[in-house]
Amino acid sequence: MPTLSELLTEDIPINLLMVLIVLFSTLALYIFVINTLEKLFVKVIRRDKPYVEGERENFDKKLKEGPKDVYNEWKKVDQEIKGENTSNTIAIKAYNLIKEFPLKSEDLKRLKKKEANKGKNDQYSNYNNSQKENENRHNSKGVFEKMDDRILYDEIFLNYVNRIVRDVTFGVNAGECLGLLGPNGAGKTTCIAMMTGTLNHTHGTIFYGNNNLVESDYSDLSLGYCAQNNSLWNLLTVNETIQLYLSISGYPKEEVPKYTKYLIEACGIENHANKRVGRISGGTKRKLSLIIAICSSPGYLILDEPSAGMDPFTRRYMWKIIKALKKVRETATLLTTHSTEEAEALCERIAILIKGSLICIDTPKSIKMNHSSYYTLEVFTDDPETFENEYVKNQNIFGLDNQKENSTEQKKNNDSSSSTKSNGYEVQSYSNYQKYSVEMKNEKIANVFSLMEIAKASGLVNQYNFGQYSLEQVFINFINNS
Repeated sequence: MPTLSELLTEDIPINLLMVLIVLFSTLALYIFVINTLEKLFVKVIRRDKPYVEGERENFDKKLKEGPKDVYNEWKKVDQEIKGENTSNTIAIKAYNLIKEFPLKSEDLKRLKKKEANKGKNDQYSNYNNSQKENENRHNSKGVFEKMDDRILYDEIFLNYVNRIVRDVTFGVNAGECLGLLGPNGAGKTTCIAMMTGTLNHTHGTIFYGNNNLVESDYSDLSLGYCAQNNSLWNLLTVNETIQLYLSISGYPKEEVPKYTKYLIEACGIENHANKRVGRISGGTKRKLSLIIAICSSPGYLILDEPSAGMDPFTRRYMWKIIKALKKVRETATLLTTHSTEEAEALCERIAILIKGSLICIDTPKSIKMNHSSYYTLEVFTDDPETFENEYVKNQNIFGLDNQKENSTEQKKNNDSSSSTKSNGYEVQSYSNYQKYSVEMKNEKIANVFSLMEIAKASGLVNQYNFGQYSLEQVFINFINNS
């Protein structure tokens, strides 16, 4: 092989020069073809699967007949995507998201066996209506099978699929935090994977600002992502990890140490700065993952269960950081969590996801007001029997219709507790403490406060607390009724 200096001399044979030119041209063409094919492959991977005839119309019909808040959210996002609403207030838009996974043959056999056992076991006798409507799904041979609620037969590819996410639409405004709340297996992490581009969606559209995620280069999006699992190098120190990501984010080399110190102090992990990642606690790793997500000051922030494995003090410290970033940067934040406490602390609005479907999206207060008519009254009294007879029964403090005398007997032992259910309310007794759970009308609330103040002034009641069921209880009710 001739050297570069020899190539530049006039004595080089012309046939060897032509071979080198062809070689380099072929290499350049190969690189161009591979790059073009990769781009085409990515477009194919990102491309939506076509709807079956009439499928989209059925989804639209279900939206209109479903919860009003979910339909109004869809309508708001739909109008902005179509340009009918020019305010452009929605920073993140997830529109008609659907994700289906092909079902493996062994999983299909297992589900069929499970469904067959349901008919033989009394504990499955209360089969819910949504499952009954879907149990007669047919395969290509026309054989009817009992299937799970989210197992469908794909008429295009002629196989069964598991529809993990079913037509989910929501928007996140700038400076707002939307909490995606749901039990295990509801589809939260799948939604996040689609939102971050790590998983392709079967149907739907995702916008960051005016940029369609499918058509955009991910590096151009100001997106921070804190995944459910920590993606960290155990051999690097905490300090080195932060410096690495700050450098990747484009910070000037001379400014990186200053910002690293600031982020470490903001998260309260100064004592761990020089420790290797593999030797720090799980809570500190979650803090470090959050730092990585926010080090570029993103305009959009995706957090998948960021406080998992944290103690209460560390969790609140993280909440403070997220709130500060949201306020200063006006970051649009999407948060998934199991904790209703975390959702209420961080989120202006909450979307509840059950079995892949969005069943509620509103502010925490509105959710409690619109989806629960249950209240609790806690009473501290030295004479619970008198309070029960005088105020709960005779004066009908809860304003219940057809109030009857409570015929159940309560234990009077100060060391014991009892729980009895009367007509319209349930009471739990613990010595001098009574807790009433009742379903009542909102217009009767003033009557409760009025009578309780009278009871307190008379000395019968020492202290009381009256309020709605917690968001956690409302969330549990959604799961139980699904």
